Amino acid sequence: MQMNCKKTIPIFLILLFPLFTFGQKEHWRQFPFEWEGDSLSGKYFDKVAISVKVNVDHHPFYFQLDLGANYSIIYGNCIKDIPSLYQQRISLNDQFRDHQLFQLKDLKFKLGDYVAENFKLFGIADYGSFLDAHEKIQCGSVGADLFQNKIMIIDFPDKTVYVTDSLNKQEVSAFDFIPASVKNHFLIIPVTINGKVYQLMYDTGSSIFTMVTTKEIAGEFADTARITDELNVTNLGDTLKVKGIKCAYTIAIGKEKSNNQMIWFTENDYFSLNQKPYDGIIGNALFFNRKICLDFKNKRFGIAR
Repeated sequence: MQMNCKKTIPIFLILLFPLFTFGQKEHWRQFPFEWEGDSLSGKYFDKVAISVKVNVDHHPFYFQLDLGANYSIIYGNCIKDIPSLYQQRISLNDQFRDHQLFQLKDLKFKLGDYVAENFKLFGIADYGSFLDAHEKIQCGSVGADLFQNKIMIIDFPDKTVYVTDSLNKQEVSAFDFIPASVKNHFLIIPVTINGKVYQLMYDTGSSIFTMVTTKEIAGEFADTARITDELNVTNLGDTLKVKGIKCAYTIAIGKEKSNNQMIWFTENDYFSLNQKPYDGIIGNALFFNRKICLDFKNKRFGIAR
């Protein structure tokens, strides 16, 4: 089993109003989200993570929407006081940082009116905070597995995610699409910088970062010795330093072009990007005021016109 439990970075009207009013609305499912803010290295960021309210067999929790996790996970401490879930645990012959991994099977997993039946969650035993009726506790991550063979539209301004099995012609025409690929549940999109194409995994869990890559690739865009920003972030309990440099070139995603963006990296390739089938990670930062389509079913990525 390969499992990317990686990040929780708490620490990484044009045509679109009509898009959800024309056609057969009943084929859409939707759920709202909220931004979570946090202070990193003395700076406050209001969009650090995407928080969603989920129901697991009718029990409510808050999870992070993290498409940079290939499987959805739940933190074991959050279910210790819920016997109907805790007693369902199936221990796995695998560990995560000395924590036993487990599985919950045949679940009804619900976000808004989007429901997955017979869903499977991976869990990390003795990890996370205990539920508190007076505090909002993050209890896991909604990973990319939930959306395989589906089409997602993330409306960042409206803080809503839409999920469907198909788009009609009018809905398709609302986006500029580029081909993408799906590997190990991840949506990989081509990004062109200085005439070279890089394959980047789209990661909603890396909200504040435009692009995270290796130090070697970052060095193709600017002098990595000229660090212009550094942030200390947390990743499932690990604290790591992410360094930022100003990209000297235009970043192009299909017709969309952006300049003066930050490129981020870690000194020791913390995310093991050199071993991945992609060159880096692209986060939400380019799209905070946009609507995007992550089409896992037809293997394409779209930005609203």
